[in-house]
Amino acid sequence: MENKGKMPLNPTTDYSNILDALSDLESPFLEGIRFLTEESNDIIFIRDREGNFLYLSPGIQKVTGYTPEEWKTVHKSMITDHPINKMIPNYGESTLPPGQKLPAYPIEIYHKSGHPILLEINETPFLRKGQVSGMIGIARDISERKKLLKFVEDFRSFLEANPIPLVIYDPQGVVRYLNPAFEKTFGWFRNELIGQKIPFIPPEEVQPTIENIQELLNGKVLPNLETRRLTKTGDFLDINQAAFRYNDEEGKPAGIVVMLQDVTERRSLEREIKRRLSFEENLIDSTMDGIIAVDRQGRIVLFNQGAALITGYSREEVVNKLNATRLYPEEIARQVKKDLWSPLFGGKGKLIGYETTLINRSGGKVPMRLSGSILFDGDMEIGSVGFFHDLTPRKKIEDALKRETIVKEEIVEANPIPTLVLDREHRIVFWNRACVELTGYRRESMIGSQDAWKPFYATSQPILADLIINGDLTQLSRYYGGKNLRPSPMMKGAFEAESFHENLGGKPRYLYFLAAPIYDTTGELWGAIESIQDLTERKALEAKLSELATIDGLTGVYNRRFLEKRLGEETAKAKRYHDHLALILLDIDRFKEINDQFGHLVGDQVLKKTAETINHCMRMTDIVARYGGDEFVVLLPRTDPDQLSQFVERLDPALQNLSVQDQEKGTIQFTVSYGAYSNNKDYDQILRQADQNMYKNKHEG
Repeated sequence: MENKGKMPLNPTTDYSNILDALSDLESPFLEGIRFLTEESNDIIFIRDREGNFLYLSPGIQKVTGYTPEEWKTVHKSMITDHPINKMIPNYGESTLPPGQKLPAYPIEIYHKSGHPILLEINETPFLRKGQVSGMIGIARDISERKKLLKFVEDFRSFLEANPIPLVIYDPQGVVRYLNPAFEKTFGWFRNELIGQKIPFIPPEEVQPTIENIQELLNGKVLPNLETRRLTKTGDFLDINQAAFRYNDEEGKPAGIVVMLQDVTERRSLEREIKRRLSFEENLIDSTMDGIIAVDRQGRIVLFNQGAALITGYSREEVVNKLNATRLYPEEIARQVKKDLWSPLFGGKGKLIGYETTLINRSGGKVPMRLSGSILFDGDMEIGSVGFFHDLTPRKKIEDALKRETIVKEEIVEANPIPTLVLDREHRIVFWNRACVELTGYRRESMIGSQDAWKPFYATSQPILADLIINGDLTQLSRYYGGKNLRPSPMMKGAFEAESFHENLGGKPRYLYFLAAPIYDTTGELWGAIESIQDLTERKALEAKLSELATIDGLTGVYNRRFLEKRLGEETAKAKRYHDHLALILLDIDRFKEINDQFGHLVGDQVLKKTAETINHCMRMTDIVARYGGDEFVVLLPRTDPDQLSQFVERLDPALQNLSVQDQEKGTIQFTVSYGAYSNNKDYDQILRQADQNMYKNKHEG
C-alpha cells in the first residue's frame, strides 16, 4: 500500500510509525483506522509515557460528552475521588516490562454533564527502538458494573476478612472481585484474574460453569456443588462450591457471588479413613456386633460381618450402594439423626447406649443398642461410625459392659469436643486430643496434676468441674455467677457457663463449659467430666448481624427499626414511672433540590454531616436515628420541657448554615428544621406532635 512519500506504516510490532503518520489524512491505512474508530461506541486512544493523548477516537464524545480536543485539556481533573481510582496501576518503566499486555482495570470519571461514569481500560504498550514509548488502548463504558462494584465496596470489610475464598462475577462471567482468602488458597493475585472470563477452571468444566451462572441469573437456586478448581501452580483442589445471585437496588441481577471451600484435606482424610478401615476389616469382622460407617451423605462405606448377620444384607449389597437411612423405619431415621446432634445422649455428636430399632432385609424390626460418633477433621464433619448391639439374644452383662467401656474410651478420645475428667481428689485423669489442640497444653503435663485451671486463668482458681466435685453452690455463684451460669437440662447435678478468655492457645476465645458429676456403680461420687466448646466465631457473627440489623449503613446512626423498638421500650418505662419523655424530629430543608442540583453523592454528604452534627450535641442517654430519607429523630428519655429547651438551645445553632464541600461545586450550604416535644402523659402522641411542631417551625422560617 502506497503512503504518498510519508514514513511507511508498519502494522506488526512497532507502533511509532503509526504515531508519525497520524497527521497524514491521505494515508489509506490511516483512513481505514479512522473509519473503524468513528463507527465504534468505544474510545480508542494512543498516549505517550507522560500520559499526553496523541490520538482520541470520536467515541470520546459519545462516552464522555467531551470532544477530543476538550478532553486533552480537562482529562486530569475529570477523575472522581472514588476509592476504585486508587487502584489505578503505576505504568512507569520500572514496573512495565516492554511488550507486556496490561490486565483490564476500572476507572471512574465525570461525564461532561456532571454525573460519574465507570470505564474499563484495556491497554497495550508500543515500542520505539526497543523501549516503551506509550500505550494504545480501548476504554469501554461499563457503568452498569458499578452496581456490582458498589456491592463489593459496601461489604468489603466482611468480604476481605472472610476465611472462605470468594469470587464475584458480573453477568457476563467476568471476574470482578477476589478476596485475600482466594489469593492464599489458589496462589493467584487479584490483578492476574480480575477482568478474566471464567479463569482457574478446568477446560471440561468451563461450559457447565457458564450454564450455572446463567441459571443463577435467571433466579434458579442451585445446591452446593462438589467440583475441582486449578491453583496457579496447576494443581487441582477439591472444592465445595456455593453460589448465589446478587441483585441491585432495582431488583435486577448484578452479579454472582461464589464461595469456594477447599475440602482437599478432608477428601484425603476420608480416603485415608476408608483405607484404614479396610486394613482393620478382619479385626472388625471378628466381633458379633454390627459396625457401620457412613460418609457425610449417609452412604455406607463400611459394613462388617456382624452388621450382615444382624440385618440380613450382604456387604456387597450395601457398601457404596445403600444409604444408612434405609436400615431404619422412616420416622426413627430422622429421630436418630436429630439425637446424634443433641447433647442429651452422651454429648453433641455422640450416641452412647442409645436404644433404637433397625429394619432387616426381610422387613422385620430388630431392637438395637447403638453407640456412635460423628467423625471430624478439626471442625469439619467427614462421616460417622456406629456400633450396633442386637438386644434380641441378650448377652451376658459382663461382655456388654466390657464392650461399652471400650467404645466409650474410643469415642471420647476421638471426640472433637475438648473434654477433661477429674477424680474425687481433683486430679486430671483424662485430657483428650481436642483439649490439647484448644489449650496448647500437652496431655503428659496435665494427667495426674491438679492444674486444670492453668490453660484458662492467670492465677489458681477452681474450674467448673472442681466446683461440681465440691458440691458448693456458693462457690459456683462466686466464680461463675457473672458468666451465664445455669443448671444443665441434660442431666441432674450438671451446670453450664460461658466465659471470655483473652489469651487461650495464643488468641482470644469465647468458651462454653459443661460439667457434670460422675458416679461409680455404688452411687458414690467418683469425680466430674467437663467439656468445652469454642463459641468465638459464633459470637463474632452474632455481633456483626446485630450491628447490621440496627445501624443505618450510610450515616452510622441507628436505623428506624431500632428506633421504633427503643421508642416502645422507653414509652413503657415512662408510663410505669410517670416520667417525661421527649422527642425531636429533624428534616433537611430542600433536600430533594440538593439531590437534583448537585447529585446523590453530595446528598449523601449532607446526610452524613447532619447525623454527625446531631451526634455532637447528644447526651450519653440520648438516641439518634435516621427515620427515613432526610428525616432524623432524637429520643431523649427522662427529659422534661425545661431540659428539652436547654438541649434545643445547644442544638439550634449547630443546625444553621451547615455546609459540605464538593470538588466541582465548591461549598454547598444547607439548613435543618426540627420540631421538639416533651410529655409525661400523652406518650403515644409524642412523635405526631413533634412532627407538627417541625412543620410549624419550617413554615415560620
